[in-house]
Amino acid sequence: MADALITRLSNLRKVTVRPTSSVRKYTGVQDPVLAGRDLGVEWVLDGSVQKSGKRIRVTVQLVNVSDGALLWAEKFDETFTHIFAVEDSISEQVSKAFTPRLTGDEKRLLARRYTENALAYDAYLKGRYFFDKRTPEGIEKGIEYFNEAISLDTDYALAYTGLADSYNLLHSYNALPLRESDLLAERALLRALELDPQLAEAHTSLGHLRMRQWDWSRAEEEFRRAIHLNPNYAIAHAWYGIHLVLLGRSGQALREAEMAQALDPLSITINFCVASLLYLARLYGRSIEQFQRTLELDPDFAAAHFCLGHAYEAEGRYEEAALEYQHANCSLGNVPEVTASLGRIDALLGRDENARAAIEQLIQLSARGYEESGFIAVIYVALGEDEEALKWLERAFVERDETLCLLAVDSRFDRLRTHPKFRTLLKQVGLAS
Repeated sequence: MADALITRLSNLRKVTVRPTSSVRKYTGVQDPVLAGRDLGVEWVLDGSVQKSGKRIRVTVQLVNVSDGALLWAEKFDETFTHIFAVEDSISEQVSKAFTPRLTGDEKRLLARRYTENALAYDAYLKGRYFFDKRTPEGIEKGIEYFNEAISLDTDYALAYTGLADSYNLLHSYNALPLRESDLLAERALLRALELDPQLAEAHTSLGHLRMRQWDWSRAEEEFRRAIHLNPNYAIAHAWYGIHLVLLGRSGQALREAEMAQALDPLSITINFCVASLLYLARLYGRSIEQFQRTLELDPDFAAAHFCLGHAYEAEGRYEEAALEYQHANCSLGNVPEVTASLGRIDALLGRDENARAAIEQLIQLSARGYEESGFIAVIYVALGEDEEALKWLERAFVERDETLCLLAVDSRFDRLRTHPKFRTLLKQVGLAS
């Protein structure tokens, strides 16, 4: 119920609505005013759902955070199969309280139902819940639920988008080869946009995929389209910011990061994206502080530990970096990117034998069909073997390795920047300027 209302009300351009990821932890909280102050909002839509057999009662109230006053309250009694009609009524009345004059687009988006099938919607929410865990097991479980939602409603565009996001992330854990994950993700996203060309989530995810494929202009088109369709969609701003910083447009990137954080200040994903953007912009001190704030929200968030290691490494704090990489390794298992980062630290600390052992592990994975050439290259750079590093980077280009997205800004490649082969690679990836 909360997720559906958040999705609908986010289409009101004059109202910023905190997303599900930020409000989930307040489930069961008795005082909406305290929750509202914590979230930094002016109003809280509070309510409860009671279910008896096939009937439900939804009690809703709109509370002013500054003084606790009620702007509006209502009860709705319906059968469970008419849950979407209840959502229609609530979103309509809340929108009237804030914006009496809605544009035609806002009226259409407010009334839009992504599915008419309550069971499909339930499966979709479960898929998002497991996807948000950002673990290989969670993503696999999410894929099961997204597929279940699609089997219940073959025209459910949001479920196809969730499926695509899962395939995009699954490759990072070496559970799928890059070409296969890209193919599956693109197929799902194009189907989502065929069903709903106005779906900001699908345009955002397609922009992220195009970015990884080095199709910079089409990626920018998708991100800008998503933000136009839903200016309140925080992840669109965050991923567009990452795209901009990879192209060297750090000023614009930081503005997008600020917008994303203003829209969703308590989201682990948004805080992580902002920290990563600061790292890529070489603002290492600020990046470390932001990663630490992210870990305050979730101390077990392995990706934040891993990327905090990158920031420590960039500042020459190698032992601290190694500790963060090892923490991530314990949570994620032997993910190739972590193996490469630990091997690189070994090289930087003069433990060449350990670094070469890491290279051998990655070469064995490459022989099994996984693209690890970019990871191998970063270890060779740390070993001071520039020609060997360039050889693996050239191989990464042939493999369309997404690591090369970072080529223009990643400090780990700095010692190669004046080399003619490296300059050629930058041109080939579209990052020469």
